[in-house]
Parts: sequence; C-alpha cells; structure tokens
Amino acid sequence: LLGAISAAMLEVKKLKVSDLRTELQRRGLSVSGLKAELIERLEQHLQQHPNGTVHAIAVVARHT
Repeated sequence: LLGAISAAMLEVKKLKVSDLRTELQRRGLSVSGLKAELIERLEQHLQQHPNGTVHAIAVVARHT
C-alpha cells in the first residue's frame, strides 16, 4: 500500500493544472492556488485517504 501511495505522489506531479483541479474537486477540496499548492493539497489528501490513489494514476495514464 505504501508503494502505491508513493507511486501516486509521483504521478500527481505530472498532472496538468486542470486535471489537478478536477481531482481536488472530486474530493471536495479547494481548487484555488498555484500548481504547487494544488499538488501539495492533493498529495496530503492521498496520504490520508490511500484508497483515492487509483483514479489519480488513471488520469495520468490518459495524458501521457
């Protein structure tokens, strides 16, 4: 599980701002701020809710 979280964290950094905002909105989190802030917010959420990592990785797969 920890490996999946680490992999998701790496993938989150590859997301476009629009995708980060979509992921944050899906989770009911604030979508305002710079890209670095969005990444940090999503990573913190994923650490606290590891079952949310799969969708973030799937989004990256569509855009790479």
